[in-house]
Amino acid sequence: MKRSFIHIICLGMLVASCATEDVADEGVSRAEAEDVVTIVGGRPDAALMAVQSRAVSEPSLYGVAKADKMLIWVYTKNQYAWGNVEDLVYKETLPEMDVVNTQQQANGSIDRWVKRDYTFTANGATGTHFAMPALAYSEADKSLFALNTGSNYTAATLSLTTTQAPEMYFGRTRFTFNPVPTLITVYDEKWESDGWTYYYKTGLANANYTQPMSGKLYRIVSQVNVSIADVPTDIVERFEVFAADVPTKLYLYGNHGKWYPVRATTSSADCAAGATLMAAASTFAEGEAHMSWFMLPSEVGSTMTLRIHYVAGAVKDGSGNDVAYRDFPLRPVKSALMTGDDAECYYNGVQTATLKNGTDVYVYNSSNNRFYSYANVRVNITGKYENFAAETQDVSVTLEVEPSYEREHTITIN
Repeated sequence: MKRSFIHIICLGMLVASCATEDVADEGVSRAEAEDVVTIVGGRPDAALMAVQSRAVSEPSLYGVAKADKMLIWVYTKNQYAWGNVEDLVYKETLPEMDVVNTQQQANGSIDRWVKRDYTFTANGATGTHFAMPALAYSEADKSLFALNTGSNYTAATLSLTTTQAPEMYFGRTRFTFNPVPTLITVYDEKWESDGWTYYYKTGLANANYTQPMSGKLYRIVSQVNVSIADVPTDIVERFEVFAADVPTKLYLYGNHGKWYPVRATTSSADCAAGATLMAAASTFAEGEAHMSWFMLPSEVGSTMTLRIHYVAGAVKDGSGNDVAYRDFPLRPVKSALMTGDDAECYYNGVQTATLKNGTDVYVYNSSNNRFYSYANVRVNITGKYENFAAETQDVSVTLEVEPSYEREHTITIN
């Protein structure tokens, strides 16, 4: 994979590590794509073949998805003529499903999938509309978030129960209708824009049908990784990273990019107040510190600070007193932007083609010292300890941005 590196001048820098994603063993062979719900993860951190295509249509590689559980919930309306998307009202949440099917691909990645059928009652000649969002996550992370399906299709939200976002995947499912049942006429013209499946039935009223569901779920959180090299272990006891305005709520209807049907946080009211501890490191194998965390998509942006705790007695102030810790704000001098194909996915707001900066989107905006988070974007920050703990602005660290984790990318800075 071709990567782009941005060298950023800092007053002080942030922290995290590139978390290794476990590659599962090859499991049962995968069913036909149109008959399953697939979780599209990200690349493994080893043995990835180069991406040959820059197709913008969707992230181009299946990868490792740690999710082992999936929820699908259903909105319906019985009406022949289409009205408003808000008319799709909540009907039910299907029983939680295990995601146990895996298949290893030739490029070393893993796709994960689940088969699911849904039985429904047709509404005679009037017809019925369906919208069926899906959320995938790990069993171990279920306590970290709460899902509110809302009263209609546009009202679903996901709220964190802590400020630590788990790794989650979200998307829309549809009926496969393969083959199309007798007496059913299927209309899918709204699928790409709004994610609902419409069918119109003629003939006997209130007939029951069981149909397989299909769809793709993509990672809806960003990942921040920071690695600090050459840590002076005789001086440093531990590192902590704090962030302000950490997003804690996500709207599960919108257009945060063509393949991420959510609406990013746009209000500080949906963010944690004050400084939030995001990650910490107190062990330094071979003199390196690694920290990592996930964040919900946010257009509010977060300011970040690295706190260095010192070994007792190792650092003194001007009066000879022990210094317990010092804070180093993350304030790159230049803005970091995603442009071109990498920016195209990330729209500002619901169903609009206006990007955050015209045709670009900010990863970091130097005018307000804020980092912005996007679904399925990984940000790696690396450097030596002396660069993170700098007292001047004459040092640099490396910022690497990976849109969609697995895609090639080109990043420029203003």
